[in-house]
Amino acid sequence: MEHKRSLHGNGGHVSTSSGELSPDLAGALAGGIGFGQWLGDRVPVVSYARISRSRPGAVDRQHLNNAAEAARLGWAVVFRYTDDGFSAADPEVTRPAFERMVRELLLGRTRERFPISGVIAVEEERLARRADDYTCLLRALSVSRCGRLYLVDTAELVDIPAVLKGLEEGSGLRGQAEAESMGRRRRRSIRDLAGEGRQSGGQRRFGWLGPDAAERRPGNTILDASESTYLREAVERALAGATWMSIADWLTAEKVPTVRGGRWTIPTVQAMLTNPAICGYRIIDGALVRNAATGEPVVGEWQTVASAEEWSSLVARCDRWYAPDAGRGGYKGGRASRSRGSAPPLGRRERLRASESSRKYLLSGFLRCGHVEGNALCGARMGGHPAHGTNRHASYRCSSSGCRKVGRRADLLDRHVETLVRGGWASRLKCGRHTT
Repeated sequence: MEHKRSLHGNGGHVSTSSGELSPDLAGALAGGIGFGQWLGDRVPVVSYARISRSRPGAVDRQHLNNAAEAARLGWAVVFRYTDDGFSAADPEVTRPAFERMVRELLLGRTRERFPISGVIAVEEERLARRADDYTCLLRALSVSRCGRLYLVDTAELVDIPAVLKGLEEGSGLRGQAEAESMGRRRRRSIRDLAGEGRQSGGQRRFGWLGPDAAERRPGNTILDASESTYLREAVERALAGATWMSIADWLTAEKVPTVRGGRWTIPTVQAMLTNPAICGYRIIDGALVRNAATGEPVVGEWQTVASAEEWSSLVARCDRWYAPDAGRGGYKGGRASRSRGSAPPLGRRERLRASESSRKYLLSGFLRCGHVEGNALCGARMGGHPAHGTNRHASYRCSSSGCRKVGRRADLLDRHVETLVRGGWASRLKCGRHTT
């Protein structure tokens, strides 16, 4: 029961408009299950997908997102309408599937006589970019008291009467700024591609080759012959019990550059070895990407250097960066994994403010290492470290992977500096040189 029309768009590409039963309903009917039994007490709705320039899989992903959200809401997608390669902004362009959907919503049933009472779409701009189109849709939905419209990206159940009133009063579409819409689409695309086990761009990871347009090779899919050898060795060292610091020192001694050409540090090594990409997994927003049907982690299509069991062992050693299902133990408590999610990065001022508010050691970042090797002074920053293992007291240590030869007890050094500061102010007060 699929109806398709193919037209040639303004750009010369073929545009396809279609209407079809949802795969879930079609499968149930084919298996001898009646519509009423399949629907149960769920709300019957339709899924609409549109894209201006046809791209493989783009409208299918919209329908998948719509179906997943409908299931979460307790709704059932009865029918799918698709305008693949149709602009919604050009008044000269007719969208056959959209117009058919509006007509059938007015009737409250599809051409095949299945009841429908709502629409679900990934965002407002997929449905309409012109006020008159949106008004027609909302009027069709308002015929029934049960009419519903849900937008997936903003998790919004639209207040149809209120929005319709605003449109009729000339307030125009409620769509947010185009930049925000593009950001939502980008985040949705990342989630969709991850669910399919595919890469979605981003910075090159250590151990993998970057993208190559000439070879049509996406980044982070093929292992780099040289770097992947070091990455695998680092995995084996960590599994054997080597410290993060010793692995950073080893890579530094081997003169292996990081992806950005910086120095190897403990956090850099931890992030690299606990990244689920080493075994084919992916974390988004602090949780493993899983198959919606089975609940199992999605295995990516890129080459890997470790097994899932090895990655889990590395995460068990260090949950500072990545951990499955946002579950974290140790001193991080219940905080989510520090994955490179889709949230916008902090600016310089915000990073400095966050750093200052989270400071645990008085002199962390201010002290400099005074170790001299030959005629060269180290001069690297010294950071605060909590008491751990045989170190019974917190300490300040050199942070340079090429040095790390200086460490001092934090409590004694803090007390000494505090005494100097207090003594300096006392002498100034005594001499009458203070100001009010």
